[in-house]
Amino acid sequence: MRISFGTRTLATSFDRRRNSLNAIRLALAVLVIISHSWAIGDFGPEPELGGAHLGTWAVLGFFAISGYLIVASRLNSSATRFYRARAMRIMPGFTVCLVLIAAVLAPVSTLVNGTWSGVSAMSFIVRNIALYPPHMAQDGISDTLGSVPYERVWDGSLWTLFWEACCYVMVGIAVSVAPRRALLPSVIVSLILVTAISVAGKVGALPLPGIGERVIPLLATFLAGAFVFLAADVLPLSKLSLFVAGAWVAVAVALGLVQQIGALPIAFLLMSLGSRREASRIGGKYDISYGLYIYAWPVQQLLVLLLGGAGGVWVLIGGSILVSAPIAFLSCVLVEQPSLRLVKPGRPSRPAVGPAP
Repeated sequence: MRISFGTRTLATSFDRRRNSLNAIRLALAVLVIISHSWAIGDFGPEPELGGAHLGTWAVLGFFAISGYLIVASRLNSSATRFYRARAMRIMPGFTVCLVLIAAVLAPVSTLVNGTWSGVSAMSFIVRNIALYPPHMAQDGISDTLGSVPYERVWDGSLWTLFWEACCYVMVGIAVSVAPRRALLPSVIVSLILVTAISVAGKVGALPLPGIGERVIPLLATFLAGAFVFLAADVLPLSKLSLFVAGAWVAVAVALGLVQQIGALPIAFLLMSLGSRREASRIGGKYDISYGLYIYAWPVQQLLVLLLGGAGGVWVLIGGSILVSAPIAFLSCVLVEQPSLRLVKPGRPSRPAVGPAP
């Protein structure tokens, strides 16, 4: 039974075919490029707001949207089709990116500086193929990129993909083993627990390893996105709810605790914005946000290698977008879309909850 607040809800406002989520993800990918340009080009620390770099804000946004869409996807498909669809969405583009870096971009970089090794290039592919796994991943290829400020790191953006995939597996298992009525309570309890751990780590009450400090906020925003989906029928989409969420984010910014306590309002605000239809044409046919995210870093490294700091940070930002966007488009058309077409339609494993992705 649907609870009515006398106003429209997120579920009634979100149209799975006409929404602005692709446009939002494209904007987040561009924000990552802007943020990384400071560090990669050695122009100073990355811009920061509320205790988080702009790139961190963008990645939190990616995970919040994923939390919403991935739970929807699992509830609307069998386990087999869900895992196949997730793998085909992320792995082909990722694998081609690794091969292009190892076999094309790294050798090209030696025209300016360094030497390329086939053994190191193959090792780069093999060690990273499991979605850039922590403690096993290989950042560089022999001594290429040895003369740039961010030494030997060919694609630092890839580190989030492993944790994204872990969230996919978590959702896949949870929906398979938990009763439907237990999903929302489980997500709420998990979000509270993860948020408490994150806050405790921030204030020093609970020592966290470096990787934990980075990963726990991502898990929190993914869970927040999952909560927003599962509660979409009762979440009012009104001026008051948007004001409350905005005020919550403002407080988190003022306290410097965006990563620790900002997950839920960020997820709600992004999905509320995504429910609007004005930008639904952007990325509707060609969604290049994923390609832009995985290719921008190596492009930026090559531009720094070629140009140094000439022109300043905004030249690097503009050049990175201009060069990365066509590569991302080709990845979308030649790799990602053909791969997704291999996933055959299937029937839902159980009745869907809320709007389908």
